[in-house]
Amino acid sequence: MTKARFFKSAILLSVAAFFGAGCSITGRERAARTSSSMEQMKSEIQKLDDLLEAAVEKLNDMVENPKPDLKPQYEEYTKAVTDLDAQLALVRARAEEMRQKGLAYFDTWKEKMQEVKNPELKQHALDREQKLRAEFTAIKDEVENLRKKSGPLITALRDVQTLLSLDLTPKGVESVADAAKKAREQLAAVREDARKVLEGLKRVATLISPAPAQ
Repeated sequence: MTKARFFKSAILLSVAAFFGAGCSITGRERAARTSSSMEQMKSEIQKLDDLLEAAVEKLNDMVENPKPDLKPQYEEYTKAVTDLDAQLALVRARAEEMRQKGLAYFDTWKEKMQEVKNPELKQHALDREQKLRAEFTAIKDEVENLRKKSGPLITALRDVQTLLSLDLTPKGVESVADAAKKAREQLAAVREDARKVLEGLKRVATLISPAPAQ
């Protein structure tokens, strides 16, 4: 096996195990499944980003363009916040699953590398493992930053929903105008972190994506 092919195999095996791929499939299939998992995670982060934007815009529309009957606008806003909560729970669960499997796999990689006798191949594998570990750590940190910045924004959106459920009147809407403005400002920072997460997932997906079949 050439150095390049060994390099590629190390990547495929590491990331496939990280996402829990089955042991009965080929390296190419493992890489394809892992790449697909990352694409799904990217889609979910993008959906979270879209839902955050939708909730903030629904709130600001209600504040800036209140209708004589506020109920339809409030119901649209409430649905946006509910959808956002559900998506946030899904992203958190996927992120924790990735983190746990990553920790377990990299411990296994370190143990299994002790069985490799060829020092040159072993060093290549260790170098690649360190690179992948750094990439996964970066993604984990980026997801955590996204969680921290989105948390206060989502809490504020829920608080506004609760307040308006008690006082859905022109005065009640006027009272949340400052919160709506602040939410729009917070959204910009949260979306920047979402962009970093998406870029991180793309980086790793590029590293592990199998070459097209010849």
